[in-house]
Amino acid sequence: MRIFRFSEIDSTSDFLKRKDDKRDYDLAIAETQTHGRGRRGNNWVSQKGMALFSFLLKVEEDVSIEEYSKLPLVTGIAVLNGLKRIENLDFKFKWTNDIYLED
Repeated sequence: MRIFRFSEIDSTSDFLKRKDDKRDYDLAIAETQTHGRGRRGNNWVSQKGMALFSFLLKVEEDVSIEEYSKLPLVTGIAVLNGLKRIENLDFKFKWTNDIYLED
């Protein structure tokens, strides 16, 4: 696992897609994104202070696309549960993997 940190980037996901030397679990973190994408191709521009990240998993031939499509939801729920264990605050969950605190 490698962690790439940025104060500003176009898109954490696009950064990982552009890498020639991809490794499982590579993680890109940014304080702000200027050209991120949400579901269904929606633009996602972030404000400073949002916890934005993308991680990479190499495709395994014996795992179906249906199984891979569950990962955003499973990841969102896992992060939500982890945050609640650290600090019992009023976190909110939005399909498929967005977690909010105080809007």
